[in-house]
Amino acid sequence: MKDAYLVVVGDDAQRARYQALAAERANGKIIFVGRRDDVESYYGAADLLALPAVQEAFGNVVLEALATGLPTVVSQVVGASEILKGKLADGIVVHPEDPKELVDKLLAMLERGRHPNFALEARELAEAYSWSNHFSKLEIFLKETIEQNGCPSSS
Repeated sequence: MKDAYLVVVGDDAQRARYQALAAERANGKIIFVGRRDDVESYYGAADLLALPAVQEAFGNVVLEALATGLPTVVSQVVGASEILKGKLADGIVVHPEDPKELVDKLLAMLERGRHPNFALEARELAEAYSWSNHFSKLEIFLKETIEQNGCPSSS
């Protein structure tokens, strides 16, 4: 992957250490842009989202990337990995500390992302977890709960 670059968007308490390691080992191939308000432009320029975290509750960034049709590579400890199904699940890394597994998943998902139906599948999954969809389901759940408990509906 000699033509590949890694763009790190966001911030972390360890950023200075990561930047020093990148400067020492990556020959300018890793670029840190920090926290951004225009993150959507980075999705538009990306070929893939990688979140091989060793600890991450959910990672809305995964849904955001899927919504733009990007393939994702995430470790199995990232909560969002639980919603990945079918071809999208091929990007789940079991051992994020294993460089070979990570590289294999990155290459496989880059290839998978070139298939025409992949972006549509990714977007459809993300839409199923949109805020609008979430609140619609919550409203239905609350109405059903109220009705089951003999309370009159207010709608």
